[in-house]
Amino acid sequence: EQLEDVIEREQPPDDSSPITRRELAMALMVTPTNKELRCQGVNFSGANLSKLDLRYINFKYAVLRKANLSGANLSYCNFERADLSNATLDSANLLGVKVLCANLEGATMKGCNFEDPAGSRANMEGAMMKNVDLEGSHMAG
Repeated sequence: EQLEDVIEREQPPDDSSPITRRELAMALMVTPTNKELRCQGVNFSGANLSKLDLRYINFKYAVLRKANLSGANLSYCNFERADLSNATLDSANLLGVKVLCANLEGATMKGCNFEDPAGSRANMEGAMMKNVDLEGSHMAG
């Protein structure tokens, strides 16, 4: 048996597997409402996070490739430099969301609400939005 095989077999399991809806829901339940949930750099690839209340979560550098966020409340979330390529955000609430330099290539954002009656604005400066579908989204400013 090769030394490389022995070393590889004894390594701890890879910790980059995607977080599931259930795991995130459990974290949400134990986090006080006045505390920010930090999910920086966490892998949510392909996760179904639809219709969840995810307000104020810090998703900076998170991987949400092909994630389903449709109908989710993402107001005031930080998606700075996050990978949301090919994600589904249809009908999501995106009031005051920060999406600086994020990758939204191929994402679908039909019917999203960006309009905040209180005047807080979404910031999408430098976001990569090639082939993004914003049909029917409410944007102001």
